[in-house]
Amino acid sequence: ANQVTFHDISERKRREAVLAARMRLSEFALNDSLNQLLTRTLDEAERLTGSTIGFFHFVEADQRTLSLQTWSTNTLQKMCTAEGKGRHYAADQAGVWADALRERRPMMHNDYASLPHGKGLPPGQAPVLRELVVPVLRNEQVVALLGIGNKPQEYGPADLECLTTLANLAWDIVFAKQAEAALHQAEEQYR
Repeated sequence: ANQVTFHDISERKRREAVLAARMRLSEFALNDSLNQLLTRTLDEAERLTGSTIGFFHFVEADQRTLSLQTWSTNTLQKMCTAEGKGRHYAADQAGVWADALRERRPMMHNDYASLPHGKGLPPGQAPVLRELVVPVLRNEQVVALLGIGNKPQEYGPADLECLTTLANLAWDIVFAKQAEAALHQAEEQYR
C-alpha cells in the first residue's frame, strides 16, 4: 500500500510541476519574442525531465523540410556548436530523431548509440545518449518537433506526457503569435 501512495504522490507532484510550467510559459508568451518563448519551453522541458539537450524544429507544409528554430539554453551554452537557427534541411537527411516526423508519432530512444541510424549527427552536435522527440500535429500535418535528450535515466511515459503537453502549448502560442504578427502586417499594409 505504501508504494501505491508514494506513486500517487509523486504523480500528483509531477502533474503540478507541469501545470506550473504551463502557467509560466503562458505568462512569458505575453512579452517574450517567439525565440525566447521556444527557448524557455525547452528549458522547462529539460528541467521537468532531467534532460540536458533540447531542440525545437518547425516542419514546412511539404512535410519533408525542417527548419531549426532554437536550442535550449543549456544545449547552446555547454554542448552544441552546431549550425542551426533558421537553417532548412530535408528530413530524409536527418537521423533517427526525425522518425517522429516520418512516422508521425513520438520517438523514444533510450540506447541511442546502438541504433542502426548510420547518418550520425550534424557537425558540432552534442553527443546523444538517449532522446525523446514528439511531433506536434495540426490538421493531420506535423507542424513541429520538440526533442530533449540525455536524461541520466531512461525516458518513460511520464516524460512523454510532459513533453507532449509542453510541445502542444508552445505550438498554440507560436500559432497565436504568428497570427497576431500577420494581422499587424495586414493593418500596416492597409494603412
